[in-house]
Amino acid sequence: IYTLSLHDALPISGPDAAEVELEFPLKATKDDPNRPPPLYEARAVRAGPRGPLIADGGNSRILEVVDGAARILAEGRGLQGTKDEDGFHVDSDDLLRPMDMVAWGDVLLVVDTGRSRLLGYTGLSKGKLSDPETVLQPGGRRGKSSPEGLKFPRIICLTKKALYLVDSWSHRLLRIGLPDAFEEDRKSVV
Repeated sequence: IYTLSLHDALPISGPDAAEVELEFPLKATKDDPNRPPPLYEARAVRAGPRGPLIADGGNSRILEVVDGAARILAEGRGLQGTKDEDGFHVDSDDLLRPMDMVAWGDVLLVVDTGRSRLLGYTGLSKGKLSDPETVLQPGGRRGKSSPEGLKFPRIICLTKKALYLVDSWSHRLLRIGLPDAFEEDRKSVV
């Protein structure tokens, strides 16, 4: 039996192995003591067509890093509002605590955990996103408590044949088959 250690598999040595791509100061300044941190509770980083994408959960937004500078691609107001009987925030449709995302050609799929839904945007390759379209939502068509309803999804993964979504409060992994029409787009996916 041969065991491969992580040290053998990855040529990482010492603290200089990681390079800081972006650094965000986490403290308010003397001139602006109420300033929120520019990156707060980052949840995921994924490859995008123009550079890395960051799910900035605490600031309810998606950032894109191009040429060493971060810019906002999608943003919500971060308002939780009141909860309905199932615990879903109902006062707003804007982005709330995104946890993950996946880029697929010109489409960006965002796991909007705060509103228990999967959003889709177009225009990713140009860096100007469309208004979001709800791909999956709490409860599907039959209501939030129905078995097919999303309940605080967390992680998304795209393969050549399917989209996988971790639905945390329902304790399940959802598999969404992809239509054959997307065959050409899938060639660039793992």
